[in-house]
Amino acid sequence: MILLVSSCAPREPTEGQIQTAIAQTQKAAPTVTLAIPQAVANTSTQPPIPTFTPTTVPAPIEEPSTLPSTGVDISVTSTPLPGILTPEYYSPADYGELNVLGDVLWEVNFTGRISRAPTIGPDGTVYVVTGQGTLYAMDPNGYSKWYQELGEVDTFSEYTSPTIAPDGRVMVVFDSKLLTFDPDGTPGWHWKTSEWLTSPPVFGVDGTSYIMTSHSNLYAISAKGAEMWSAELCGVYGGGIWPSPEVGPDGTVYATCHNDNVYAVDPNSGEVKWVYDTDPENSSYDRIEAAPMVGPDGMVYAAVGNGKIYSIRPDGQLLWTIELEPAGWINYRPFARTPDGTIYVVVASTLSAVSPSGETLWQTFIGSPLGDVGQIIATTEGNIFARTLANELVQISSDGNVISRIQLGESGEGVAPPPAVGIDGRMYIGVGDKLIAIQTDQAPVPRISIGDTTTIIVTTPMVVTSTATMETRAGVVPLPVVPTATPKPSGFTVIKFTSSLRVGDTASVIVEAYPGAACYLDYTTPSGTSSTAHGLGYQTANAKGRCSWSWLIGSRTTPGVGRVLIEVDDVSEWYPILIRK
Repeated sequence: MILLVSSCAPREPTEGQIQTAIAQTQKAAPTVTLAIPQAVANTSTQPPIPTFTPTTVPAPIEEPSTLPSTGVDISVTSTPLPGILTPEYYSPADYGELNVLGDVLWEVNFTGRISRAPTIGPDGTVYVVTGQGTLYAMDPNGYSKWYQELGEVDTFSEYTSPTIAPDGRVMVVFDSKLLTFDPDGTPGWHWKTSEWLTSPPVFGVDGTSYIMTSHSNLYAISAKGAEMWSAELCGVYGGGIWPSPEVGPDGTVYATCHNDNVYAVDPNSGEVKWVYDTDPENSSYDRIEAAPMVGPDGMVYAAVGNGKIYSIRPDGQLLWTIELEPAGWINYRPFARTPDGTIYVVVASTLSAVSPSGETLWQTFIGSPLGDVGQIIATTEGNIFARTLANELVQISSDGNVISRIQLGESGEGVAPPPAVGIDGRMYIGVGDKLIAIQTDQAPVPRISIGDTTTIIVTTPMVVTSTATMETRAGVVPLPVVPTATPKPSGFTVIKFTSSLRVGDTASVIVEAYPGAACYLDYTTPSGTSSTAHGLGYQTANAKGRCSWSWLIGSRTTPGVGRVLIEVDDVSEWYPILIRK
């Protein structure tokens, strides 16, 4: 495997890592295989600006009744749909241990792979976008209501799961365009900029859409498709996933943009209310690559690549921060919550449950050592469902026990979508080019109520030492100065890393930097002790710029997840290592 360590890019697994990922767990759980046929880029940064000024439109733009076409050819196709969407059902034996989740109701075969999570409307309608660039709407029994061809699909096409606006309008990002459809499938307005769109919008109580672009711009689009304002949040441009913002109970929009900061933005004007800097000393190369999460009490949660989780009050003051171990890769949507206030977050394939007061309740390793757990969902019963890059569906109980681990097709197919659960308890799972419906006893966690501010925590004003200020409708609000970027080391490349092995095996690590580089490796066992095995410690890179280490995993080593620290000059990185019996 080859891992590139870079201070300006999300550390996502490579294709080689995905293909070699072996999902393991610390807690015993049944592993089953379904007999079901099988049918993202670096971020470059510019130096942050020394002070922060959003780009806003002085006055709301008059909302047009119709918008000019941008060349997107969308036409309604009348039902009935082709026969490929006829729901089918086989005997329970054909679905293997998928039956442990509930009663399998039906499956529908599509002509394109389902690599995005389905979305369930308030009336139970199921919306799915396939890899062929088609948006489908189906009733809860699997019968078609309508479908739309979104456009041509090629290797570089990007699209998102559908989202449902407050007025029932269906929205989907396809090929960097925001497309809208009425509940009956009639095409509505569409919007685009010269910047990339990689995540779906979120909505205010009035139907305003908020969406992030690849130029770190946050846009507000009215319910009629008019651009209301835009704000450039940071000086980071580039590819990769630009996570969706989140909307708080009072309508405030919260966003991140691949730097150290969490931004709170006024929904009416686009002016920044406050900025919380998670690294004011600029002491770490880790960034916030994931979307924030907002609780019903208005608390904002952010995850940094070094494993630190922040809980921020609605006024921008820090409530608490914790550091989870091991640190590692974080999915762009790593959070979930349950009605009792428990926060769930996945860091480096480890699911952690955190109380509202910041206490770590438990941790469970649910993926593989390569950080291969995608988006998670929570239910009102306190269960967590996760989909891994090894194409497993993992169910975890509220006390951290792995209830089931179900293999859905072959491993190494890339990021697989999580399931979706409707208010009637029906769970929908995409498996290759199939959508499978299961009747469960689960229920989705209700969305927060936007516009209800009765539960928002109010504290004293934020204390900031910076003298930078900006005018807002409420007066002058102090803002921290964004620190000037310092030159960053070029990093190193991991050429070989035995991330999963047994007691008594020999571990091996090879990194490449430059000739003469000072390298260091430390291994911490699963029991938390620093190993003194022969072969660890300091190395000087050879003429090819490589450093290598090999050491024996002792026969008395306790199985579990250990950690390997690799350091080259001033760049260091932790990697989880799984030790089995």
